[in-house]
Formats: sequence, C-alpha cells, structure tokens
Amino acid sequence: MKYCLKKKIPAVKIENKVTTNSNFSFITKPIYGAGSENVCIIKSKSKAKNNKHLIIQKYYEGIKGSFTMICKGKSAEVLSCSEQITDIKNKKIFQKGLIVGGLEKYRKDFQQISKKIITKFSGLFGFVGVDIIKIKDVWHILEINTRFTSSLMGIEKSYGYEAIKKITNLYLNKKIDKKKIKLKKTTKVYFN
Repeated sequence: MKYCLKKKIPAVKIENKVTTNSNFSFITKPIYGAGSENVCIIKSKSKAKNNKHLIIQKYYEGIKGSFTMICKGKSAEVLSCSEQITDIKNKKIFQKGLIVGGLEKYRKDFQQISKKIITKFSGLFGFVGVDIIKIKDVWHILEINTRFTSSLMGIEKSYGYEAIKKITNLYLNKKIDKKKIKLKKTTKVYFN
C-alpha cells in the first residue's frame, strides 16, 4: 500500500509503528492470506507479537467491498463491484461472503481507481481483485490481489456469460473486450 500512497492513490497505510496509547484499533493480517483468513483486531502493536509476516493497518468502519478488473498494458476494465459480508467475533474479522453486484452504483468510482492503478503500475495483466473501504466519502484501497478472487464465483450469475467471455478472451487472445456488461442481478456468495 505504500506504493499506492507514493503514487497518490488513496490507500489504507501499513503501519510500521503502533503506540499503545493510540485512540485507534488496528487489524493484523498475514502478508500471504486470502478471504480474511487470520485477520484480528488489536489495540496495540505489542499484541501483534512482532511477526514480520503480518501487515498492520488502522481499523476503519465503513462500507467494505471489492471490485475485479481485467488488465493489459495501460488498459483496465472493471468487471464486478461487490459488497463484502463480514462478521466480527472474539476480535477476529471473518469474511462470510459477498454480494456480487452489491456495489454496482459505485462502478464509475471503481473505474477511476482502476485507471489510476493501471497507469501507475505498469505490467499488470489478467484478472485482478481490489479490496476497498469507503472512509469519509473517499474509497481507499486495502489490497490489490493479482489473482482470481472469490468474486469469480458469482460473476456469471450476476453479469452474465459475457463477463466470463471477457476473462477468457483476455487470457486466450491477449485482448481486452471493451463491450460494456450490465448487472443482471445481485448474487450472494457465502463461504463455508
């Protein structure tokens, strides 16, 4: 996330130092994790056990979601706009699922963010998932995942077969299909 911030893309900063007197709560998460696996809420860095394999970020309330995009060169096309379904138990955050298409009204915002990402980070190719949170009316990036994400499970049901064809076309023909896709219906996807 420090690269996003350096390149003037709003992102939730990774904290190097967390004081015990802080008025904020923080989250810790593994550098290499998926689906909110082992994400915990803490009050001080000392609770993070100085593990260099953890990321520490301030915890923010707000709309949490993700969007997926396909990328090649200086082009990116947003495919899905999803709301994350999360729960907090015993100071652990769990992503229970997502509503694919649940944040469709923010597609233009996500398209602008995707353009910033693709122009500032050359070399992105393929299906990319971007986790986001809305803080004080501004979308901030939590993570950029350069891999298939759980949103893929509901894309065809929500956006139709055309969305899947866009992904396939990119990998087989190395071209981004610019034909616009429309949300057909929102789809809830739950994880076990």
